[in-house]
Amino acid sequence: FGTDEDLRALSDALHARGMKLLLDVVVNHVGYDAPIVAEHPAWFHHEGTIEDWDDAVEVTTHEVHGLPDLDQENPEVLAWLSGRMRGWIERYRPDGFRLDAVRHVPVDSWRALNSAAKEAGGPDFILLGELFDGDPSRVAATWREGGFTHMFDFPLHYAATDVICRGAAPARVAGILAQDGLYPDPSKLVTFADNHDLPRVATTCGE
Repeated sequence: FGTDEDLRALSDALHARGMKLLLDVVVNHVGYDAPIVAEHPAWFHHEGTIEDWDDAVEVTTHEVHGLPDLDQENPEVLAWLSGRMRGWIERYRPDGFRLDAVRHVPVDSWRALNSAAKEAGGPDFILLGELFDGDPSRVAATWREGGFTHMFDFPLHYAATDVICRGAAPARVAGILAQDGLYPDPSKLVTFADNHDLPRVATTCGE
């Protein structure tokens, strides 16, 4: 979609306006036809596609919709990913990363990757995790153990759409908000109505 110079220019233009740049970082998998799969086959799990999405081992060792699944517990893979993340920080000076598919990467690997990114990006570098989970306790535990600075508020998303679109009692939202004390800093939860992986909220509500 552009050159290194284009992205640096975008970063500079955003910062001149008091805005921030977050880059979307995917460490769980690569594209279907990525050359690295043939170049480094030992860097990947070869367990097939996820069948049981509630199996904690399967969701970190199997493929999401058939996408080649990196083995982040392999030291070479972890070093390669950390180096790429550092390189993006050095070249483009983003303000943070939006970190994809959190549940599909071991939390120890997240801790190492996030530590490396924070070291390169500085104390204010944003590490925003996307954990598809409606349980505040699981989101909070992953937040702490993985070294994230922010998390998407999936628990509130699910509760709000249940109330607004499906007729659940408003107490469903109240019950989620009452658990904000579980989080390291609830003000760093990112609220959203829907996203690219979900039906739009108008569709969910039958509009």
